[in-house]
Amino acid sequence: MQGIKDFIPTEIKAEYINQLLRVGFDTIDVGSFVSPKAIPQMRDTGELLNMLDLSSTKSKLLAIVANTRGAHDAVTFEQIDYLGSALVPDSVGESAHPYLLVIATTPTASLSAIYRSVIQSP
Repeated sequence: MQGIKDFIPTEIKAEYINQLLRVGFDTIDVGSFVSPKAIPQMRDTGELLNMLDLSSTKSKLLAIVANTRGAHDAVTFEQIDYLGSALVPDSVGESAHPYLLVIATTPTASLSAIYRSVIQSP
């Protein structure tokens, strides 16, 4: 959805993702914790998560983060099972990591991996 120019109302996104949850996919990418200036379509990910019906699904939820701030925001949502990050850009003094890919078994483990990659970068 992030590539769609016109903003999709949160209720429509929630309805769509709830349908995917009923199908029972193993993992569903539900959104991103990124700057709304960079990707306006994802500005409602937190609100969207609170509209999902997880009561009768085994599907796991994946959210994408672009930097440590996004990771911090994401780990406050217990609905998220995995965090993925394809890039940690230069913000708050961090070095860019154009090939970083982090998908861990818990959001806390993902956040830890992101921190380690920032600290261990050249």
